[in-house]
Amino acid sequence: MKRFLWLAVIVVAAGSALWLYARRDALRLQWECYQVTRAANYQDFQQRMEQFERRSRDSRPLEALVARWHTGNERFDDFLASYLFDPQCSDRLREAFSRELSWRQELPAAWARHWRAQKPDVDGQIASLRRYLEALEAAGPPRTITWRDVLDFQAVLVISRHEKLAHRLTPDNWRGRFARWQAAE
Repeated sequence: MKRFLWLAVIVVAAGSALWLYARRDALRLQWECYQVTRAANYQDFQQRMEQFERRSRDSRPLEALVARWHTGNERFDDFLASYLFDPQCSDRLREAFSRELSWRQELPAAWARHWRAQKPDVDGQIASLRRYLEALEAAGPPRTITWRDVLDFQAVLVISRHEKLAHRLTPDNWRGRFARWQAAE
């Protein structure tokens, strides 16, 4: 009986070790995301984000991190929303965030609220974005916009009650969305 018990313990321990080894990358990513989300202040968050983004050229870690936005950690939500306006924020993170807005229906409105909180003069910012997009539209050859511009435009579309136009907006498809938004305004 004692041998059987020891054998069972060894089998369970070996199985657990094998499972942990097989899932090591996913567990490491989960731990790294957790480290970013538990930043105590914005400066700490900036440093953690810089390290997090430097570790990988792959977009999967960024997607895993932004998937945690608006899941219950309000401090992380505020820090990430603020960081998207930060000059040190990468376009890869902005792209991952913008794409996440397309998959979860509750996020565009939440993003618009955070965007509005960052902008002192919302009406002036909307007018400025409109003029900028008009200038790009009139320019030849055709120009694309950055992912930061996409995030701004997504927030403006939601604020102006055109949330469907914000869905899956990219630097490549902004022109048609802009034309429809202008026609509706």
